[in-house]
Amino acid sequence: MEQKFDSLDLQGYYAGLSKKEKSSLLSYLTKEYDMTCSTIRRKLAGNQGFGLNTLERMACHEAIKNENLWRH
Repeated sequence: MEQKFDSLDLQGYYAGLSKKEKSSLLSYLTKEYDMTCSTIRRKLAGNQGFGLNTLERMACHEAIKNENLWRH
């Protein structure tokens, strides 16, 4: 089943990953998109008071589309 990335719930996607996959995703976002690991982790985890901005959301969608680069 193909998902539309425009409507993909990034927090739900992140919650469904294993610890190792979360670590790989965060490392990829940190290296490729120069994001701060702790900040993006809090935003993807859905901590209150933290939300993804448009550029972060776009970077996360691209990372998910290219998950073969970070998922081992």
